[in-house]
Amino acid sequence: MSTSSVSDYRSRARHFAFRYPVLSEIIIQVNFWILANVLLITLIHQVINAVSKVFTSVVNLPYWPQFWMAVGAAIIYGTMLGLIDYTIERKLTVRLSLGQRILLKTLAYTGALVIIIGVTIYLHRLVFAETFARMGLAMTMESELGWAAVLSIYCVVANLLISFIKQVNNTFGPGVLMPLLLGRYRKPVVERRIFMFMDLRASTTYAEQLGHLKYSSMVRDLFHDVNTMVPKHDAEIYQYVGDEVVFTWSVPDGLHNGNCLTLFHAVSDAIRARSEEYRRNYGLVPEFKAGLHVGDVTAVEIGEIKREIAYHGDTVNTAARIQGVCNEFGRELLVSDELLVLFDGARPNGLLTEPVGSVLLKGKQEYVTIHGIERGLN
Repeated sequence: MSTSSVSDYRSRARHFAFRYPVLSEIIIQVNFWILANVLLITLIHQVINAVSKVFTSVVNLPYWPQFWMAVGAAIIYGTMLGLIDYTIERKLTVRLSLGQRILLKTLAYTGALVIIIGVTIYLHRLVFAETFARMGLAMTMESELGWAAVLSIYCVVANLLISFIKQVNNTFGPGVLMPLLLGRYRKPVVERRIFMFMDLRASTTYAEQLGHLKYSSMVRDLFHDVNTMVPKHDAEIYQYVGDEVVFTWSVPDGLHNGNCLTLFHAVSDAIRARSEEYRRNYGLVPEFKAGLHVGDVTAVEIGEIKREIAYHGDTVNTAARIQGVCNEFGRELLVSDELLVLFDGARPNGLLTEPVGSVLLKGKQEYVTIHGIERGLN
């Protein structure tokens, strides 16, 4: 997988997860359970085959009917778990604590497991009734309970595995886990990306007014509003740093529909839509400021105790420095000239640009031309 194909894969995976969240959750679960069930059936079949070579009285059941039953059960069970995950993780996250979500998922998973095992044993008895009769055998309650116990233990272990995989995937974001497993970021690779550093305006004043606890609660609520806008603008959240969020896009994703510019105003609108709630809870309506830049960066997997993909290069530093001069120029959104020219005059409707000038950013030896972005009339 080349550098460009890795970037394309990440973009496609993120687009699909953002646009079809329910289907994405279901597909992950269904694919996993098809593999898990087929593996279980194949192992059981091979073990019984081996035993039948020693004990000739042991007769194995046909493989393919069991195979298709396993696939059907995986589709049903995976769909149920996908819907459970979407409902609990995407819809109830704000209202429920982590412990409550784990408990609720455990109960829901248990209910789904009881249903699928019951249906599987019933279908097994129905499909293979004639085969058992020819062998002079019959499934007893004791044998069915034994198989139910085996299936339950296997499913619990498999659920732990898929939950771990999903948690890792959520940590890195859609489309990142597979390149990591393939080791594509073990050595630095060069990517051309857009970065936006978005920070709270007057954060020190907010913290002094609210105190640490209420300030942290406000930041939590703000990041919730931020996260609701991320899928609509194809953004990746690179880092949370205190009350700052760092976003990144591949260049095509960032330029498409002006995503890298319109995300900032979408977040502002989400906050304004809840302005009364913010005033009631915190006595103020917080505002963000942001700076954007584009350029080549190196991406590499770092860390042993905690792993992540890190981006290094002057592009990241310049985006941070541009955000740092927002207050100096009285602007809420500043972008570099290098990024603006990529739009080739096709700026998103409703956005106005105004040159601020060439400035010598902190830590840099060359001047950087920056522009202010504001919303105007279409």
